Amino acid sequence: DVIVTVNSSVGFEATYFDKVVVVLGEAVYKPQGIFPSIDDVIEGRVDVIKYRHNLSILRRFMLESYLTPTLAVKDPSHFYRRILELVDIKLTAASSIEIAQRYYESFGRSQRQHQLSWMVGGISRPGISDFVIPMMSSLAQIIVVPGVDPTFDQAAVVAAIVKATGRKSKEELIEFLRKGWREPEFRVAVLDVISLFNQDYYLSENKDVAEAKMDPKSHFVLYGEAEGRNPHPSINLTEYLRTSSGGRPDQGMLNLLVNFIRNSNLRDGPTEIASDADTERSVLDYVLDQREEELVEKAHLLIKDSLAGSKNQIAVVAHLYYRDLVSELLDQLKQLPPDFDLIVTMPDWGTAAIEATVRQHFPAAVLCSLPNRGRDIGPFLEVLPHLIERQYSTVLKLQTKRGYYVAGRLKPRMGEKWRELTYQSLVGGAEQTKNIIRSFSNLPGLNLVGPAPFFLSLGDYPYHDEGELAAHYTHVPPTRLGFFAGTMFWFRPKAFAPLVVGANALNIRSFNSDNGSTDGQLAHLVERLFGHIAASSSMAIGAVTVSPGEYVIEIGPDPVHEKIHDFLVREIEAAEKAVVKSLTW
Repeated sequence: DVIVTVNSSVGFEATYFDKVVVVLGEAVYKPQGIFPSIDDVIEGRVDVIKYRHNLSILRRFMLESYLTPTLAVKDPSHFYRRILELVDIKLTAASSIEIAQRYYESFGRSQRQHQLSWMVGGISRPGISDFVIPMMSSLAQIIVVPGVDPTFDQAAVVAAIVKATGRKSKEELIEFLRKGWREPEFRVAVLDVISLFNQDYYLSENKDVAEAKMDPKSHFVLYGEAEGRNPHPSINLTEYLRTSSGGRPDQGMLNLLVNFIRNSNLRDGPTEIASDADTERSVLDYVLDQREEELVEKAHLLIKDSLAGSKNQIAVVAHLYYRDLVSELLDQLKQLPPDFDLIVTMPDWGTAAIEATVRQHFPAAVLCSLPNRGRDIGPFLEVLPHLIERQYSTVLKLQTKRGYYVAGRLKPRMGEKWRELTYQSLVGGAEQTKNIIRSFSNLPGLNLVGPAPFFLSLGDYPYHDEGELAAHYTHVPPTRLGFFAGTMFWFRPKAFAPLVVGANALNIRSFNSDNGSTDGQLAHLVERLFGHIAASSSMAIGAVTVSPGEYVIEIGPDPVHEKIHDFLVREIEAAEKAVVKSLTW
């Protein structure tokens, strides 16, 4: 029923057992608040869910930073750097929690990549011989909040409020929220900023709202919160109110956000006045560790050296993440004219099979391993300056897109159909591909061509930051403009130059570690921004519509207003009916 260990150093033995572990004695490294006492176990007072969550944090800290890898011990400079870093942290940190957090930030992130590479390489397997858990971006997640999924990124919510308001202390943020919360418009704006309202989830869980055709976000703010309805699959407001003294039902979200802020590592006092140096750059940067910086530098040198002698006017940038989809993507490139440069971006771990497959089909391809930041977009922004410098006339951007989620659940068939239709539109045949390339030559104002079914309206899918980021790069209002969902398209590189030059140039450092969200991250803002920034004139964008036996390239298209979900369901049903009809015949 229970495992007991005595004077254990950090209780690491507990990670080997699926049962509750009691650590007797007061070992110097014993973490507080993780292990129950013997009396707690005997009297049934152990919250097993909370215990396992806290234990997962201990596992992560131990495996990703506390235990020093053999490589670090064998390399004297690496080992001495760890020692000096730890001494500096101990001398300047205000608490043991801060020591752990700063040590993890210094060494844990890169070590995690080694863990992932071992998993991909088959050295360890999820749930069998490793301790991999969902990524968490700060110590805010260590504190369990009742009614909130333990893997939910509380820190990302707090960071979004800080960025939107400019208030950087707990005291100022909490005061700001409490003052404005009485106004429904204010609450709607906050939900937009923090991306804590999932419209598809809310409608699927509340059929009455869908049938009434009410705006789901307005319904939640005006009625749903007070009625105990949940805004997001990771949030259970009823459970939060029941177990944590969350206050009145209509104040549940406010008190939850206050809870997140108090759990964060923001300072308690007022915000200091920013200097000119602080305000010079408006886009946040996230620090890369030394290994990641070396990867980025190596990729730039590799691209520059590999393409130095090329005279090709066409290039392909392919982000290859899912190795089982690599051959499918490479097959699409057979429809292109033979003279093109291929630049491949990949994660920085587990890519041996991807590299072998690419080399087999395209020996001259430039293969770049880059930090896994910003999904396909972060690596693309590192490549983009080279495309502009080399003055390619036309470039094709593709990726091994798989994910499509409904209410937090992966729907593989929907992702397959999205990918299939996108490939058909962009590289559906040799003649079709030639005509797309020819369009860029014949129309100097054409900047972007993509799949018509996924050219969505910025009105239907607006910027979740109210256009704050876009304002740094274009003064064209987003009214009636659109973007290609899925970020696969043909484009003229110089059209995207504003994104990668100047004080607010975007690059891979602009992206924080991915929290798994299907919307609301910087990558989703930039996805919209590609279409917005390309639309400098009425003829700047083209959309390809494919039907059996023919295709049409429409210049200056109107965005579609049908939901992607509805379109994909309709396409899948039509394909299935066609199969049934053919079998019946």
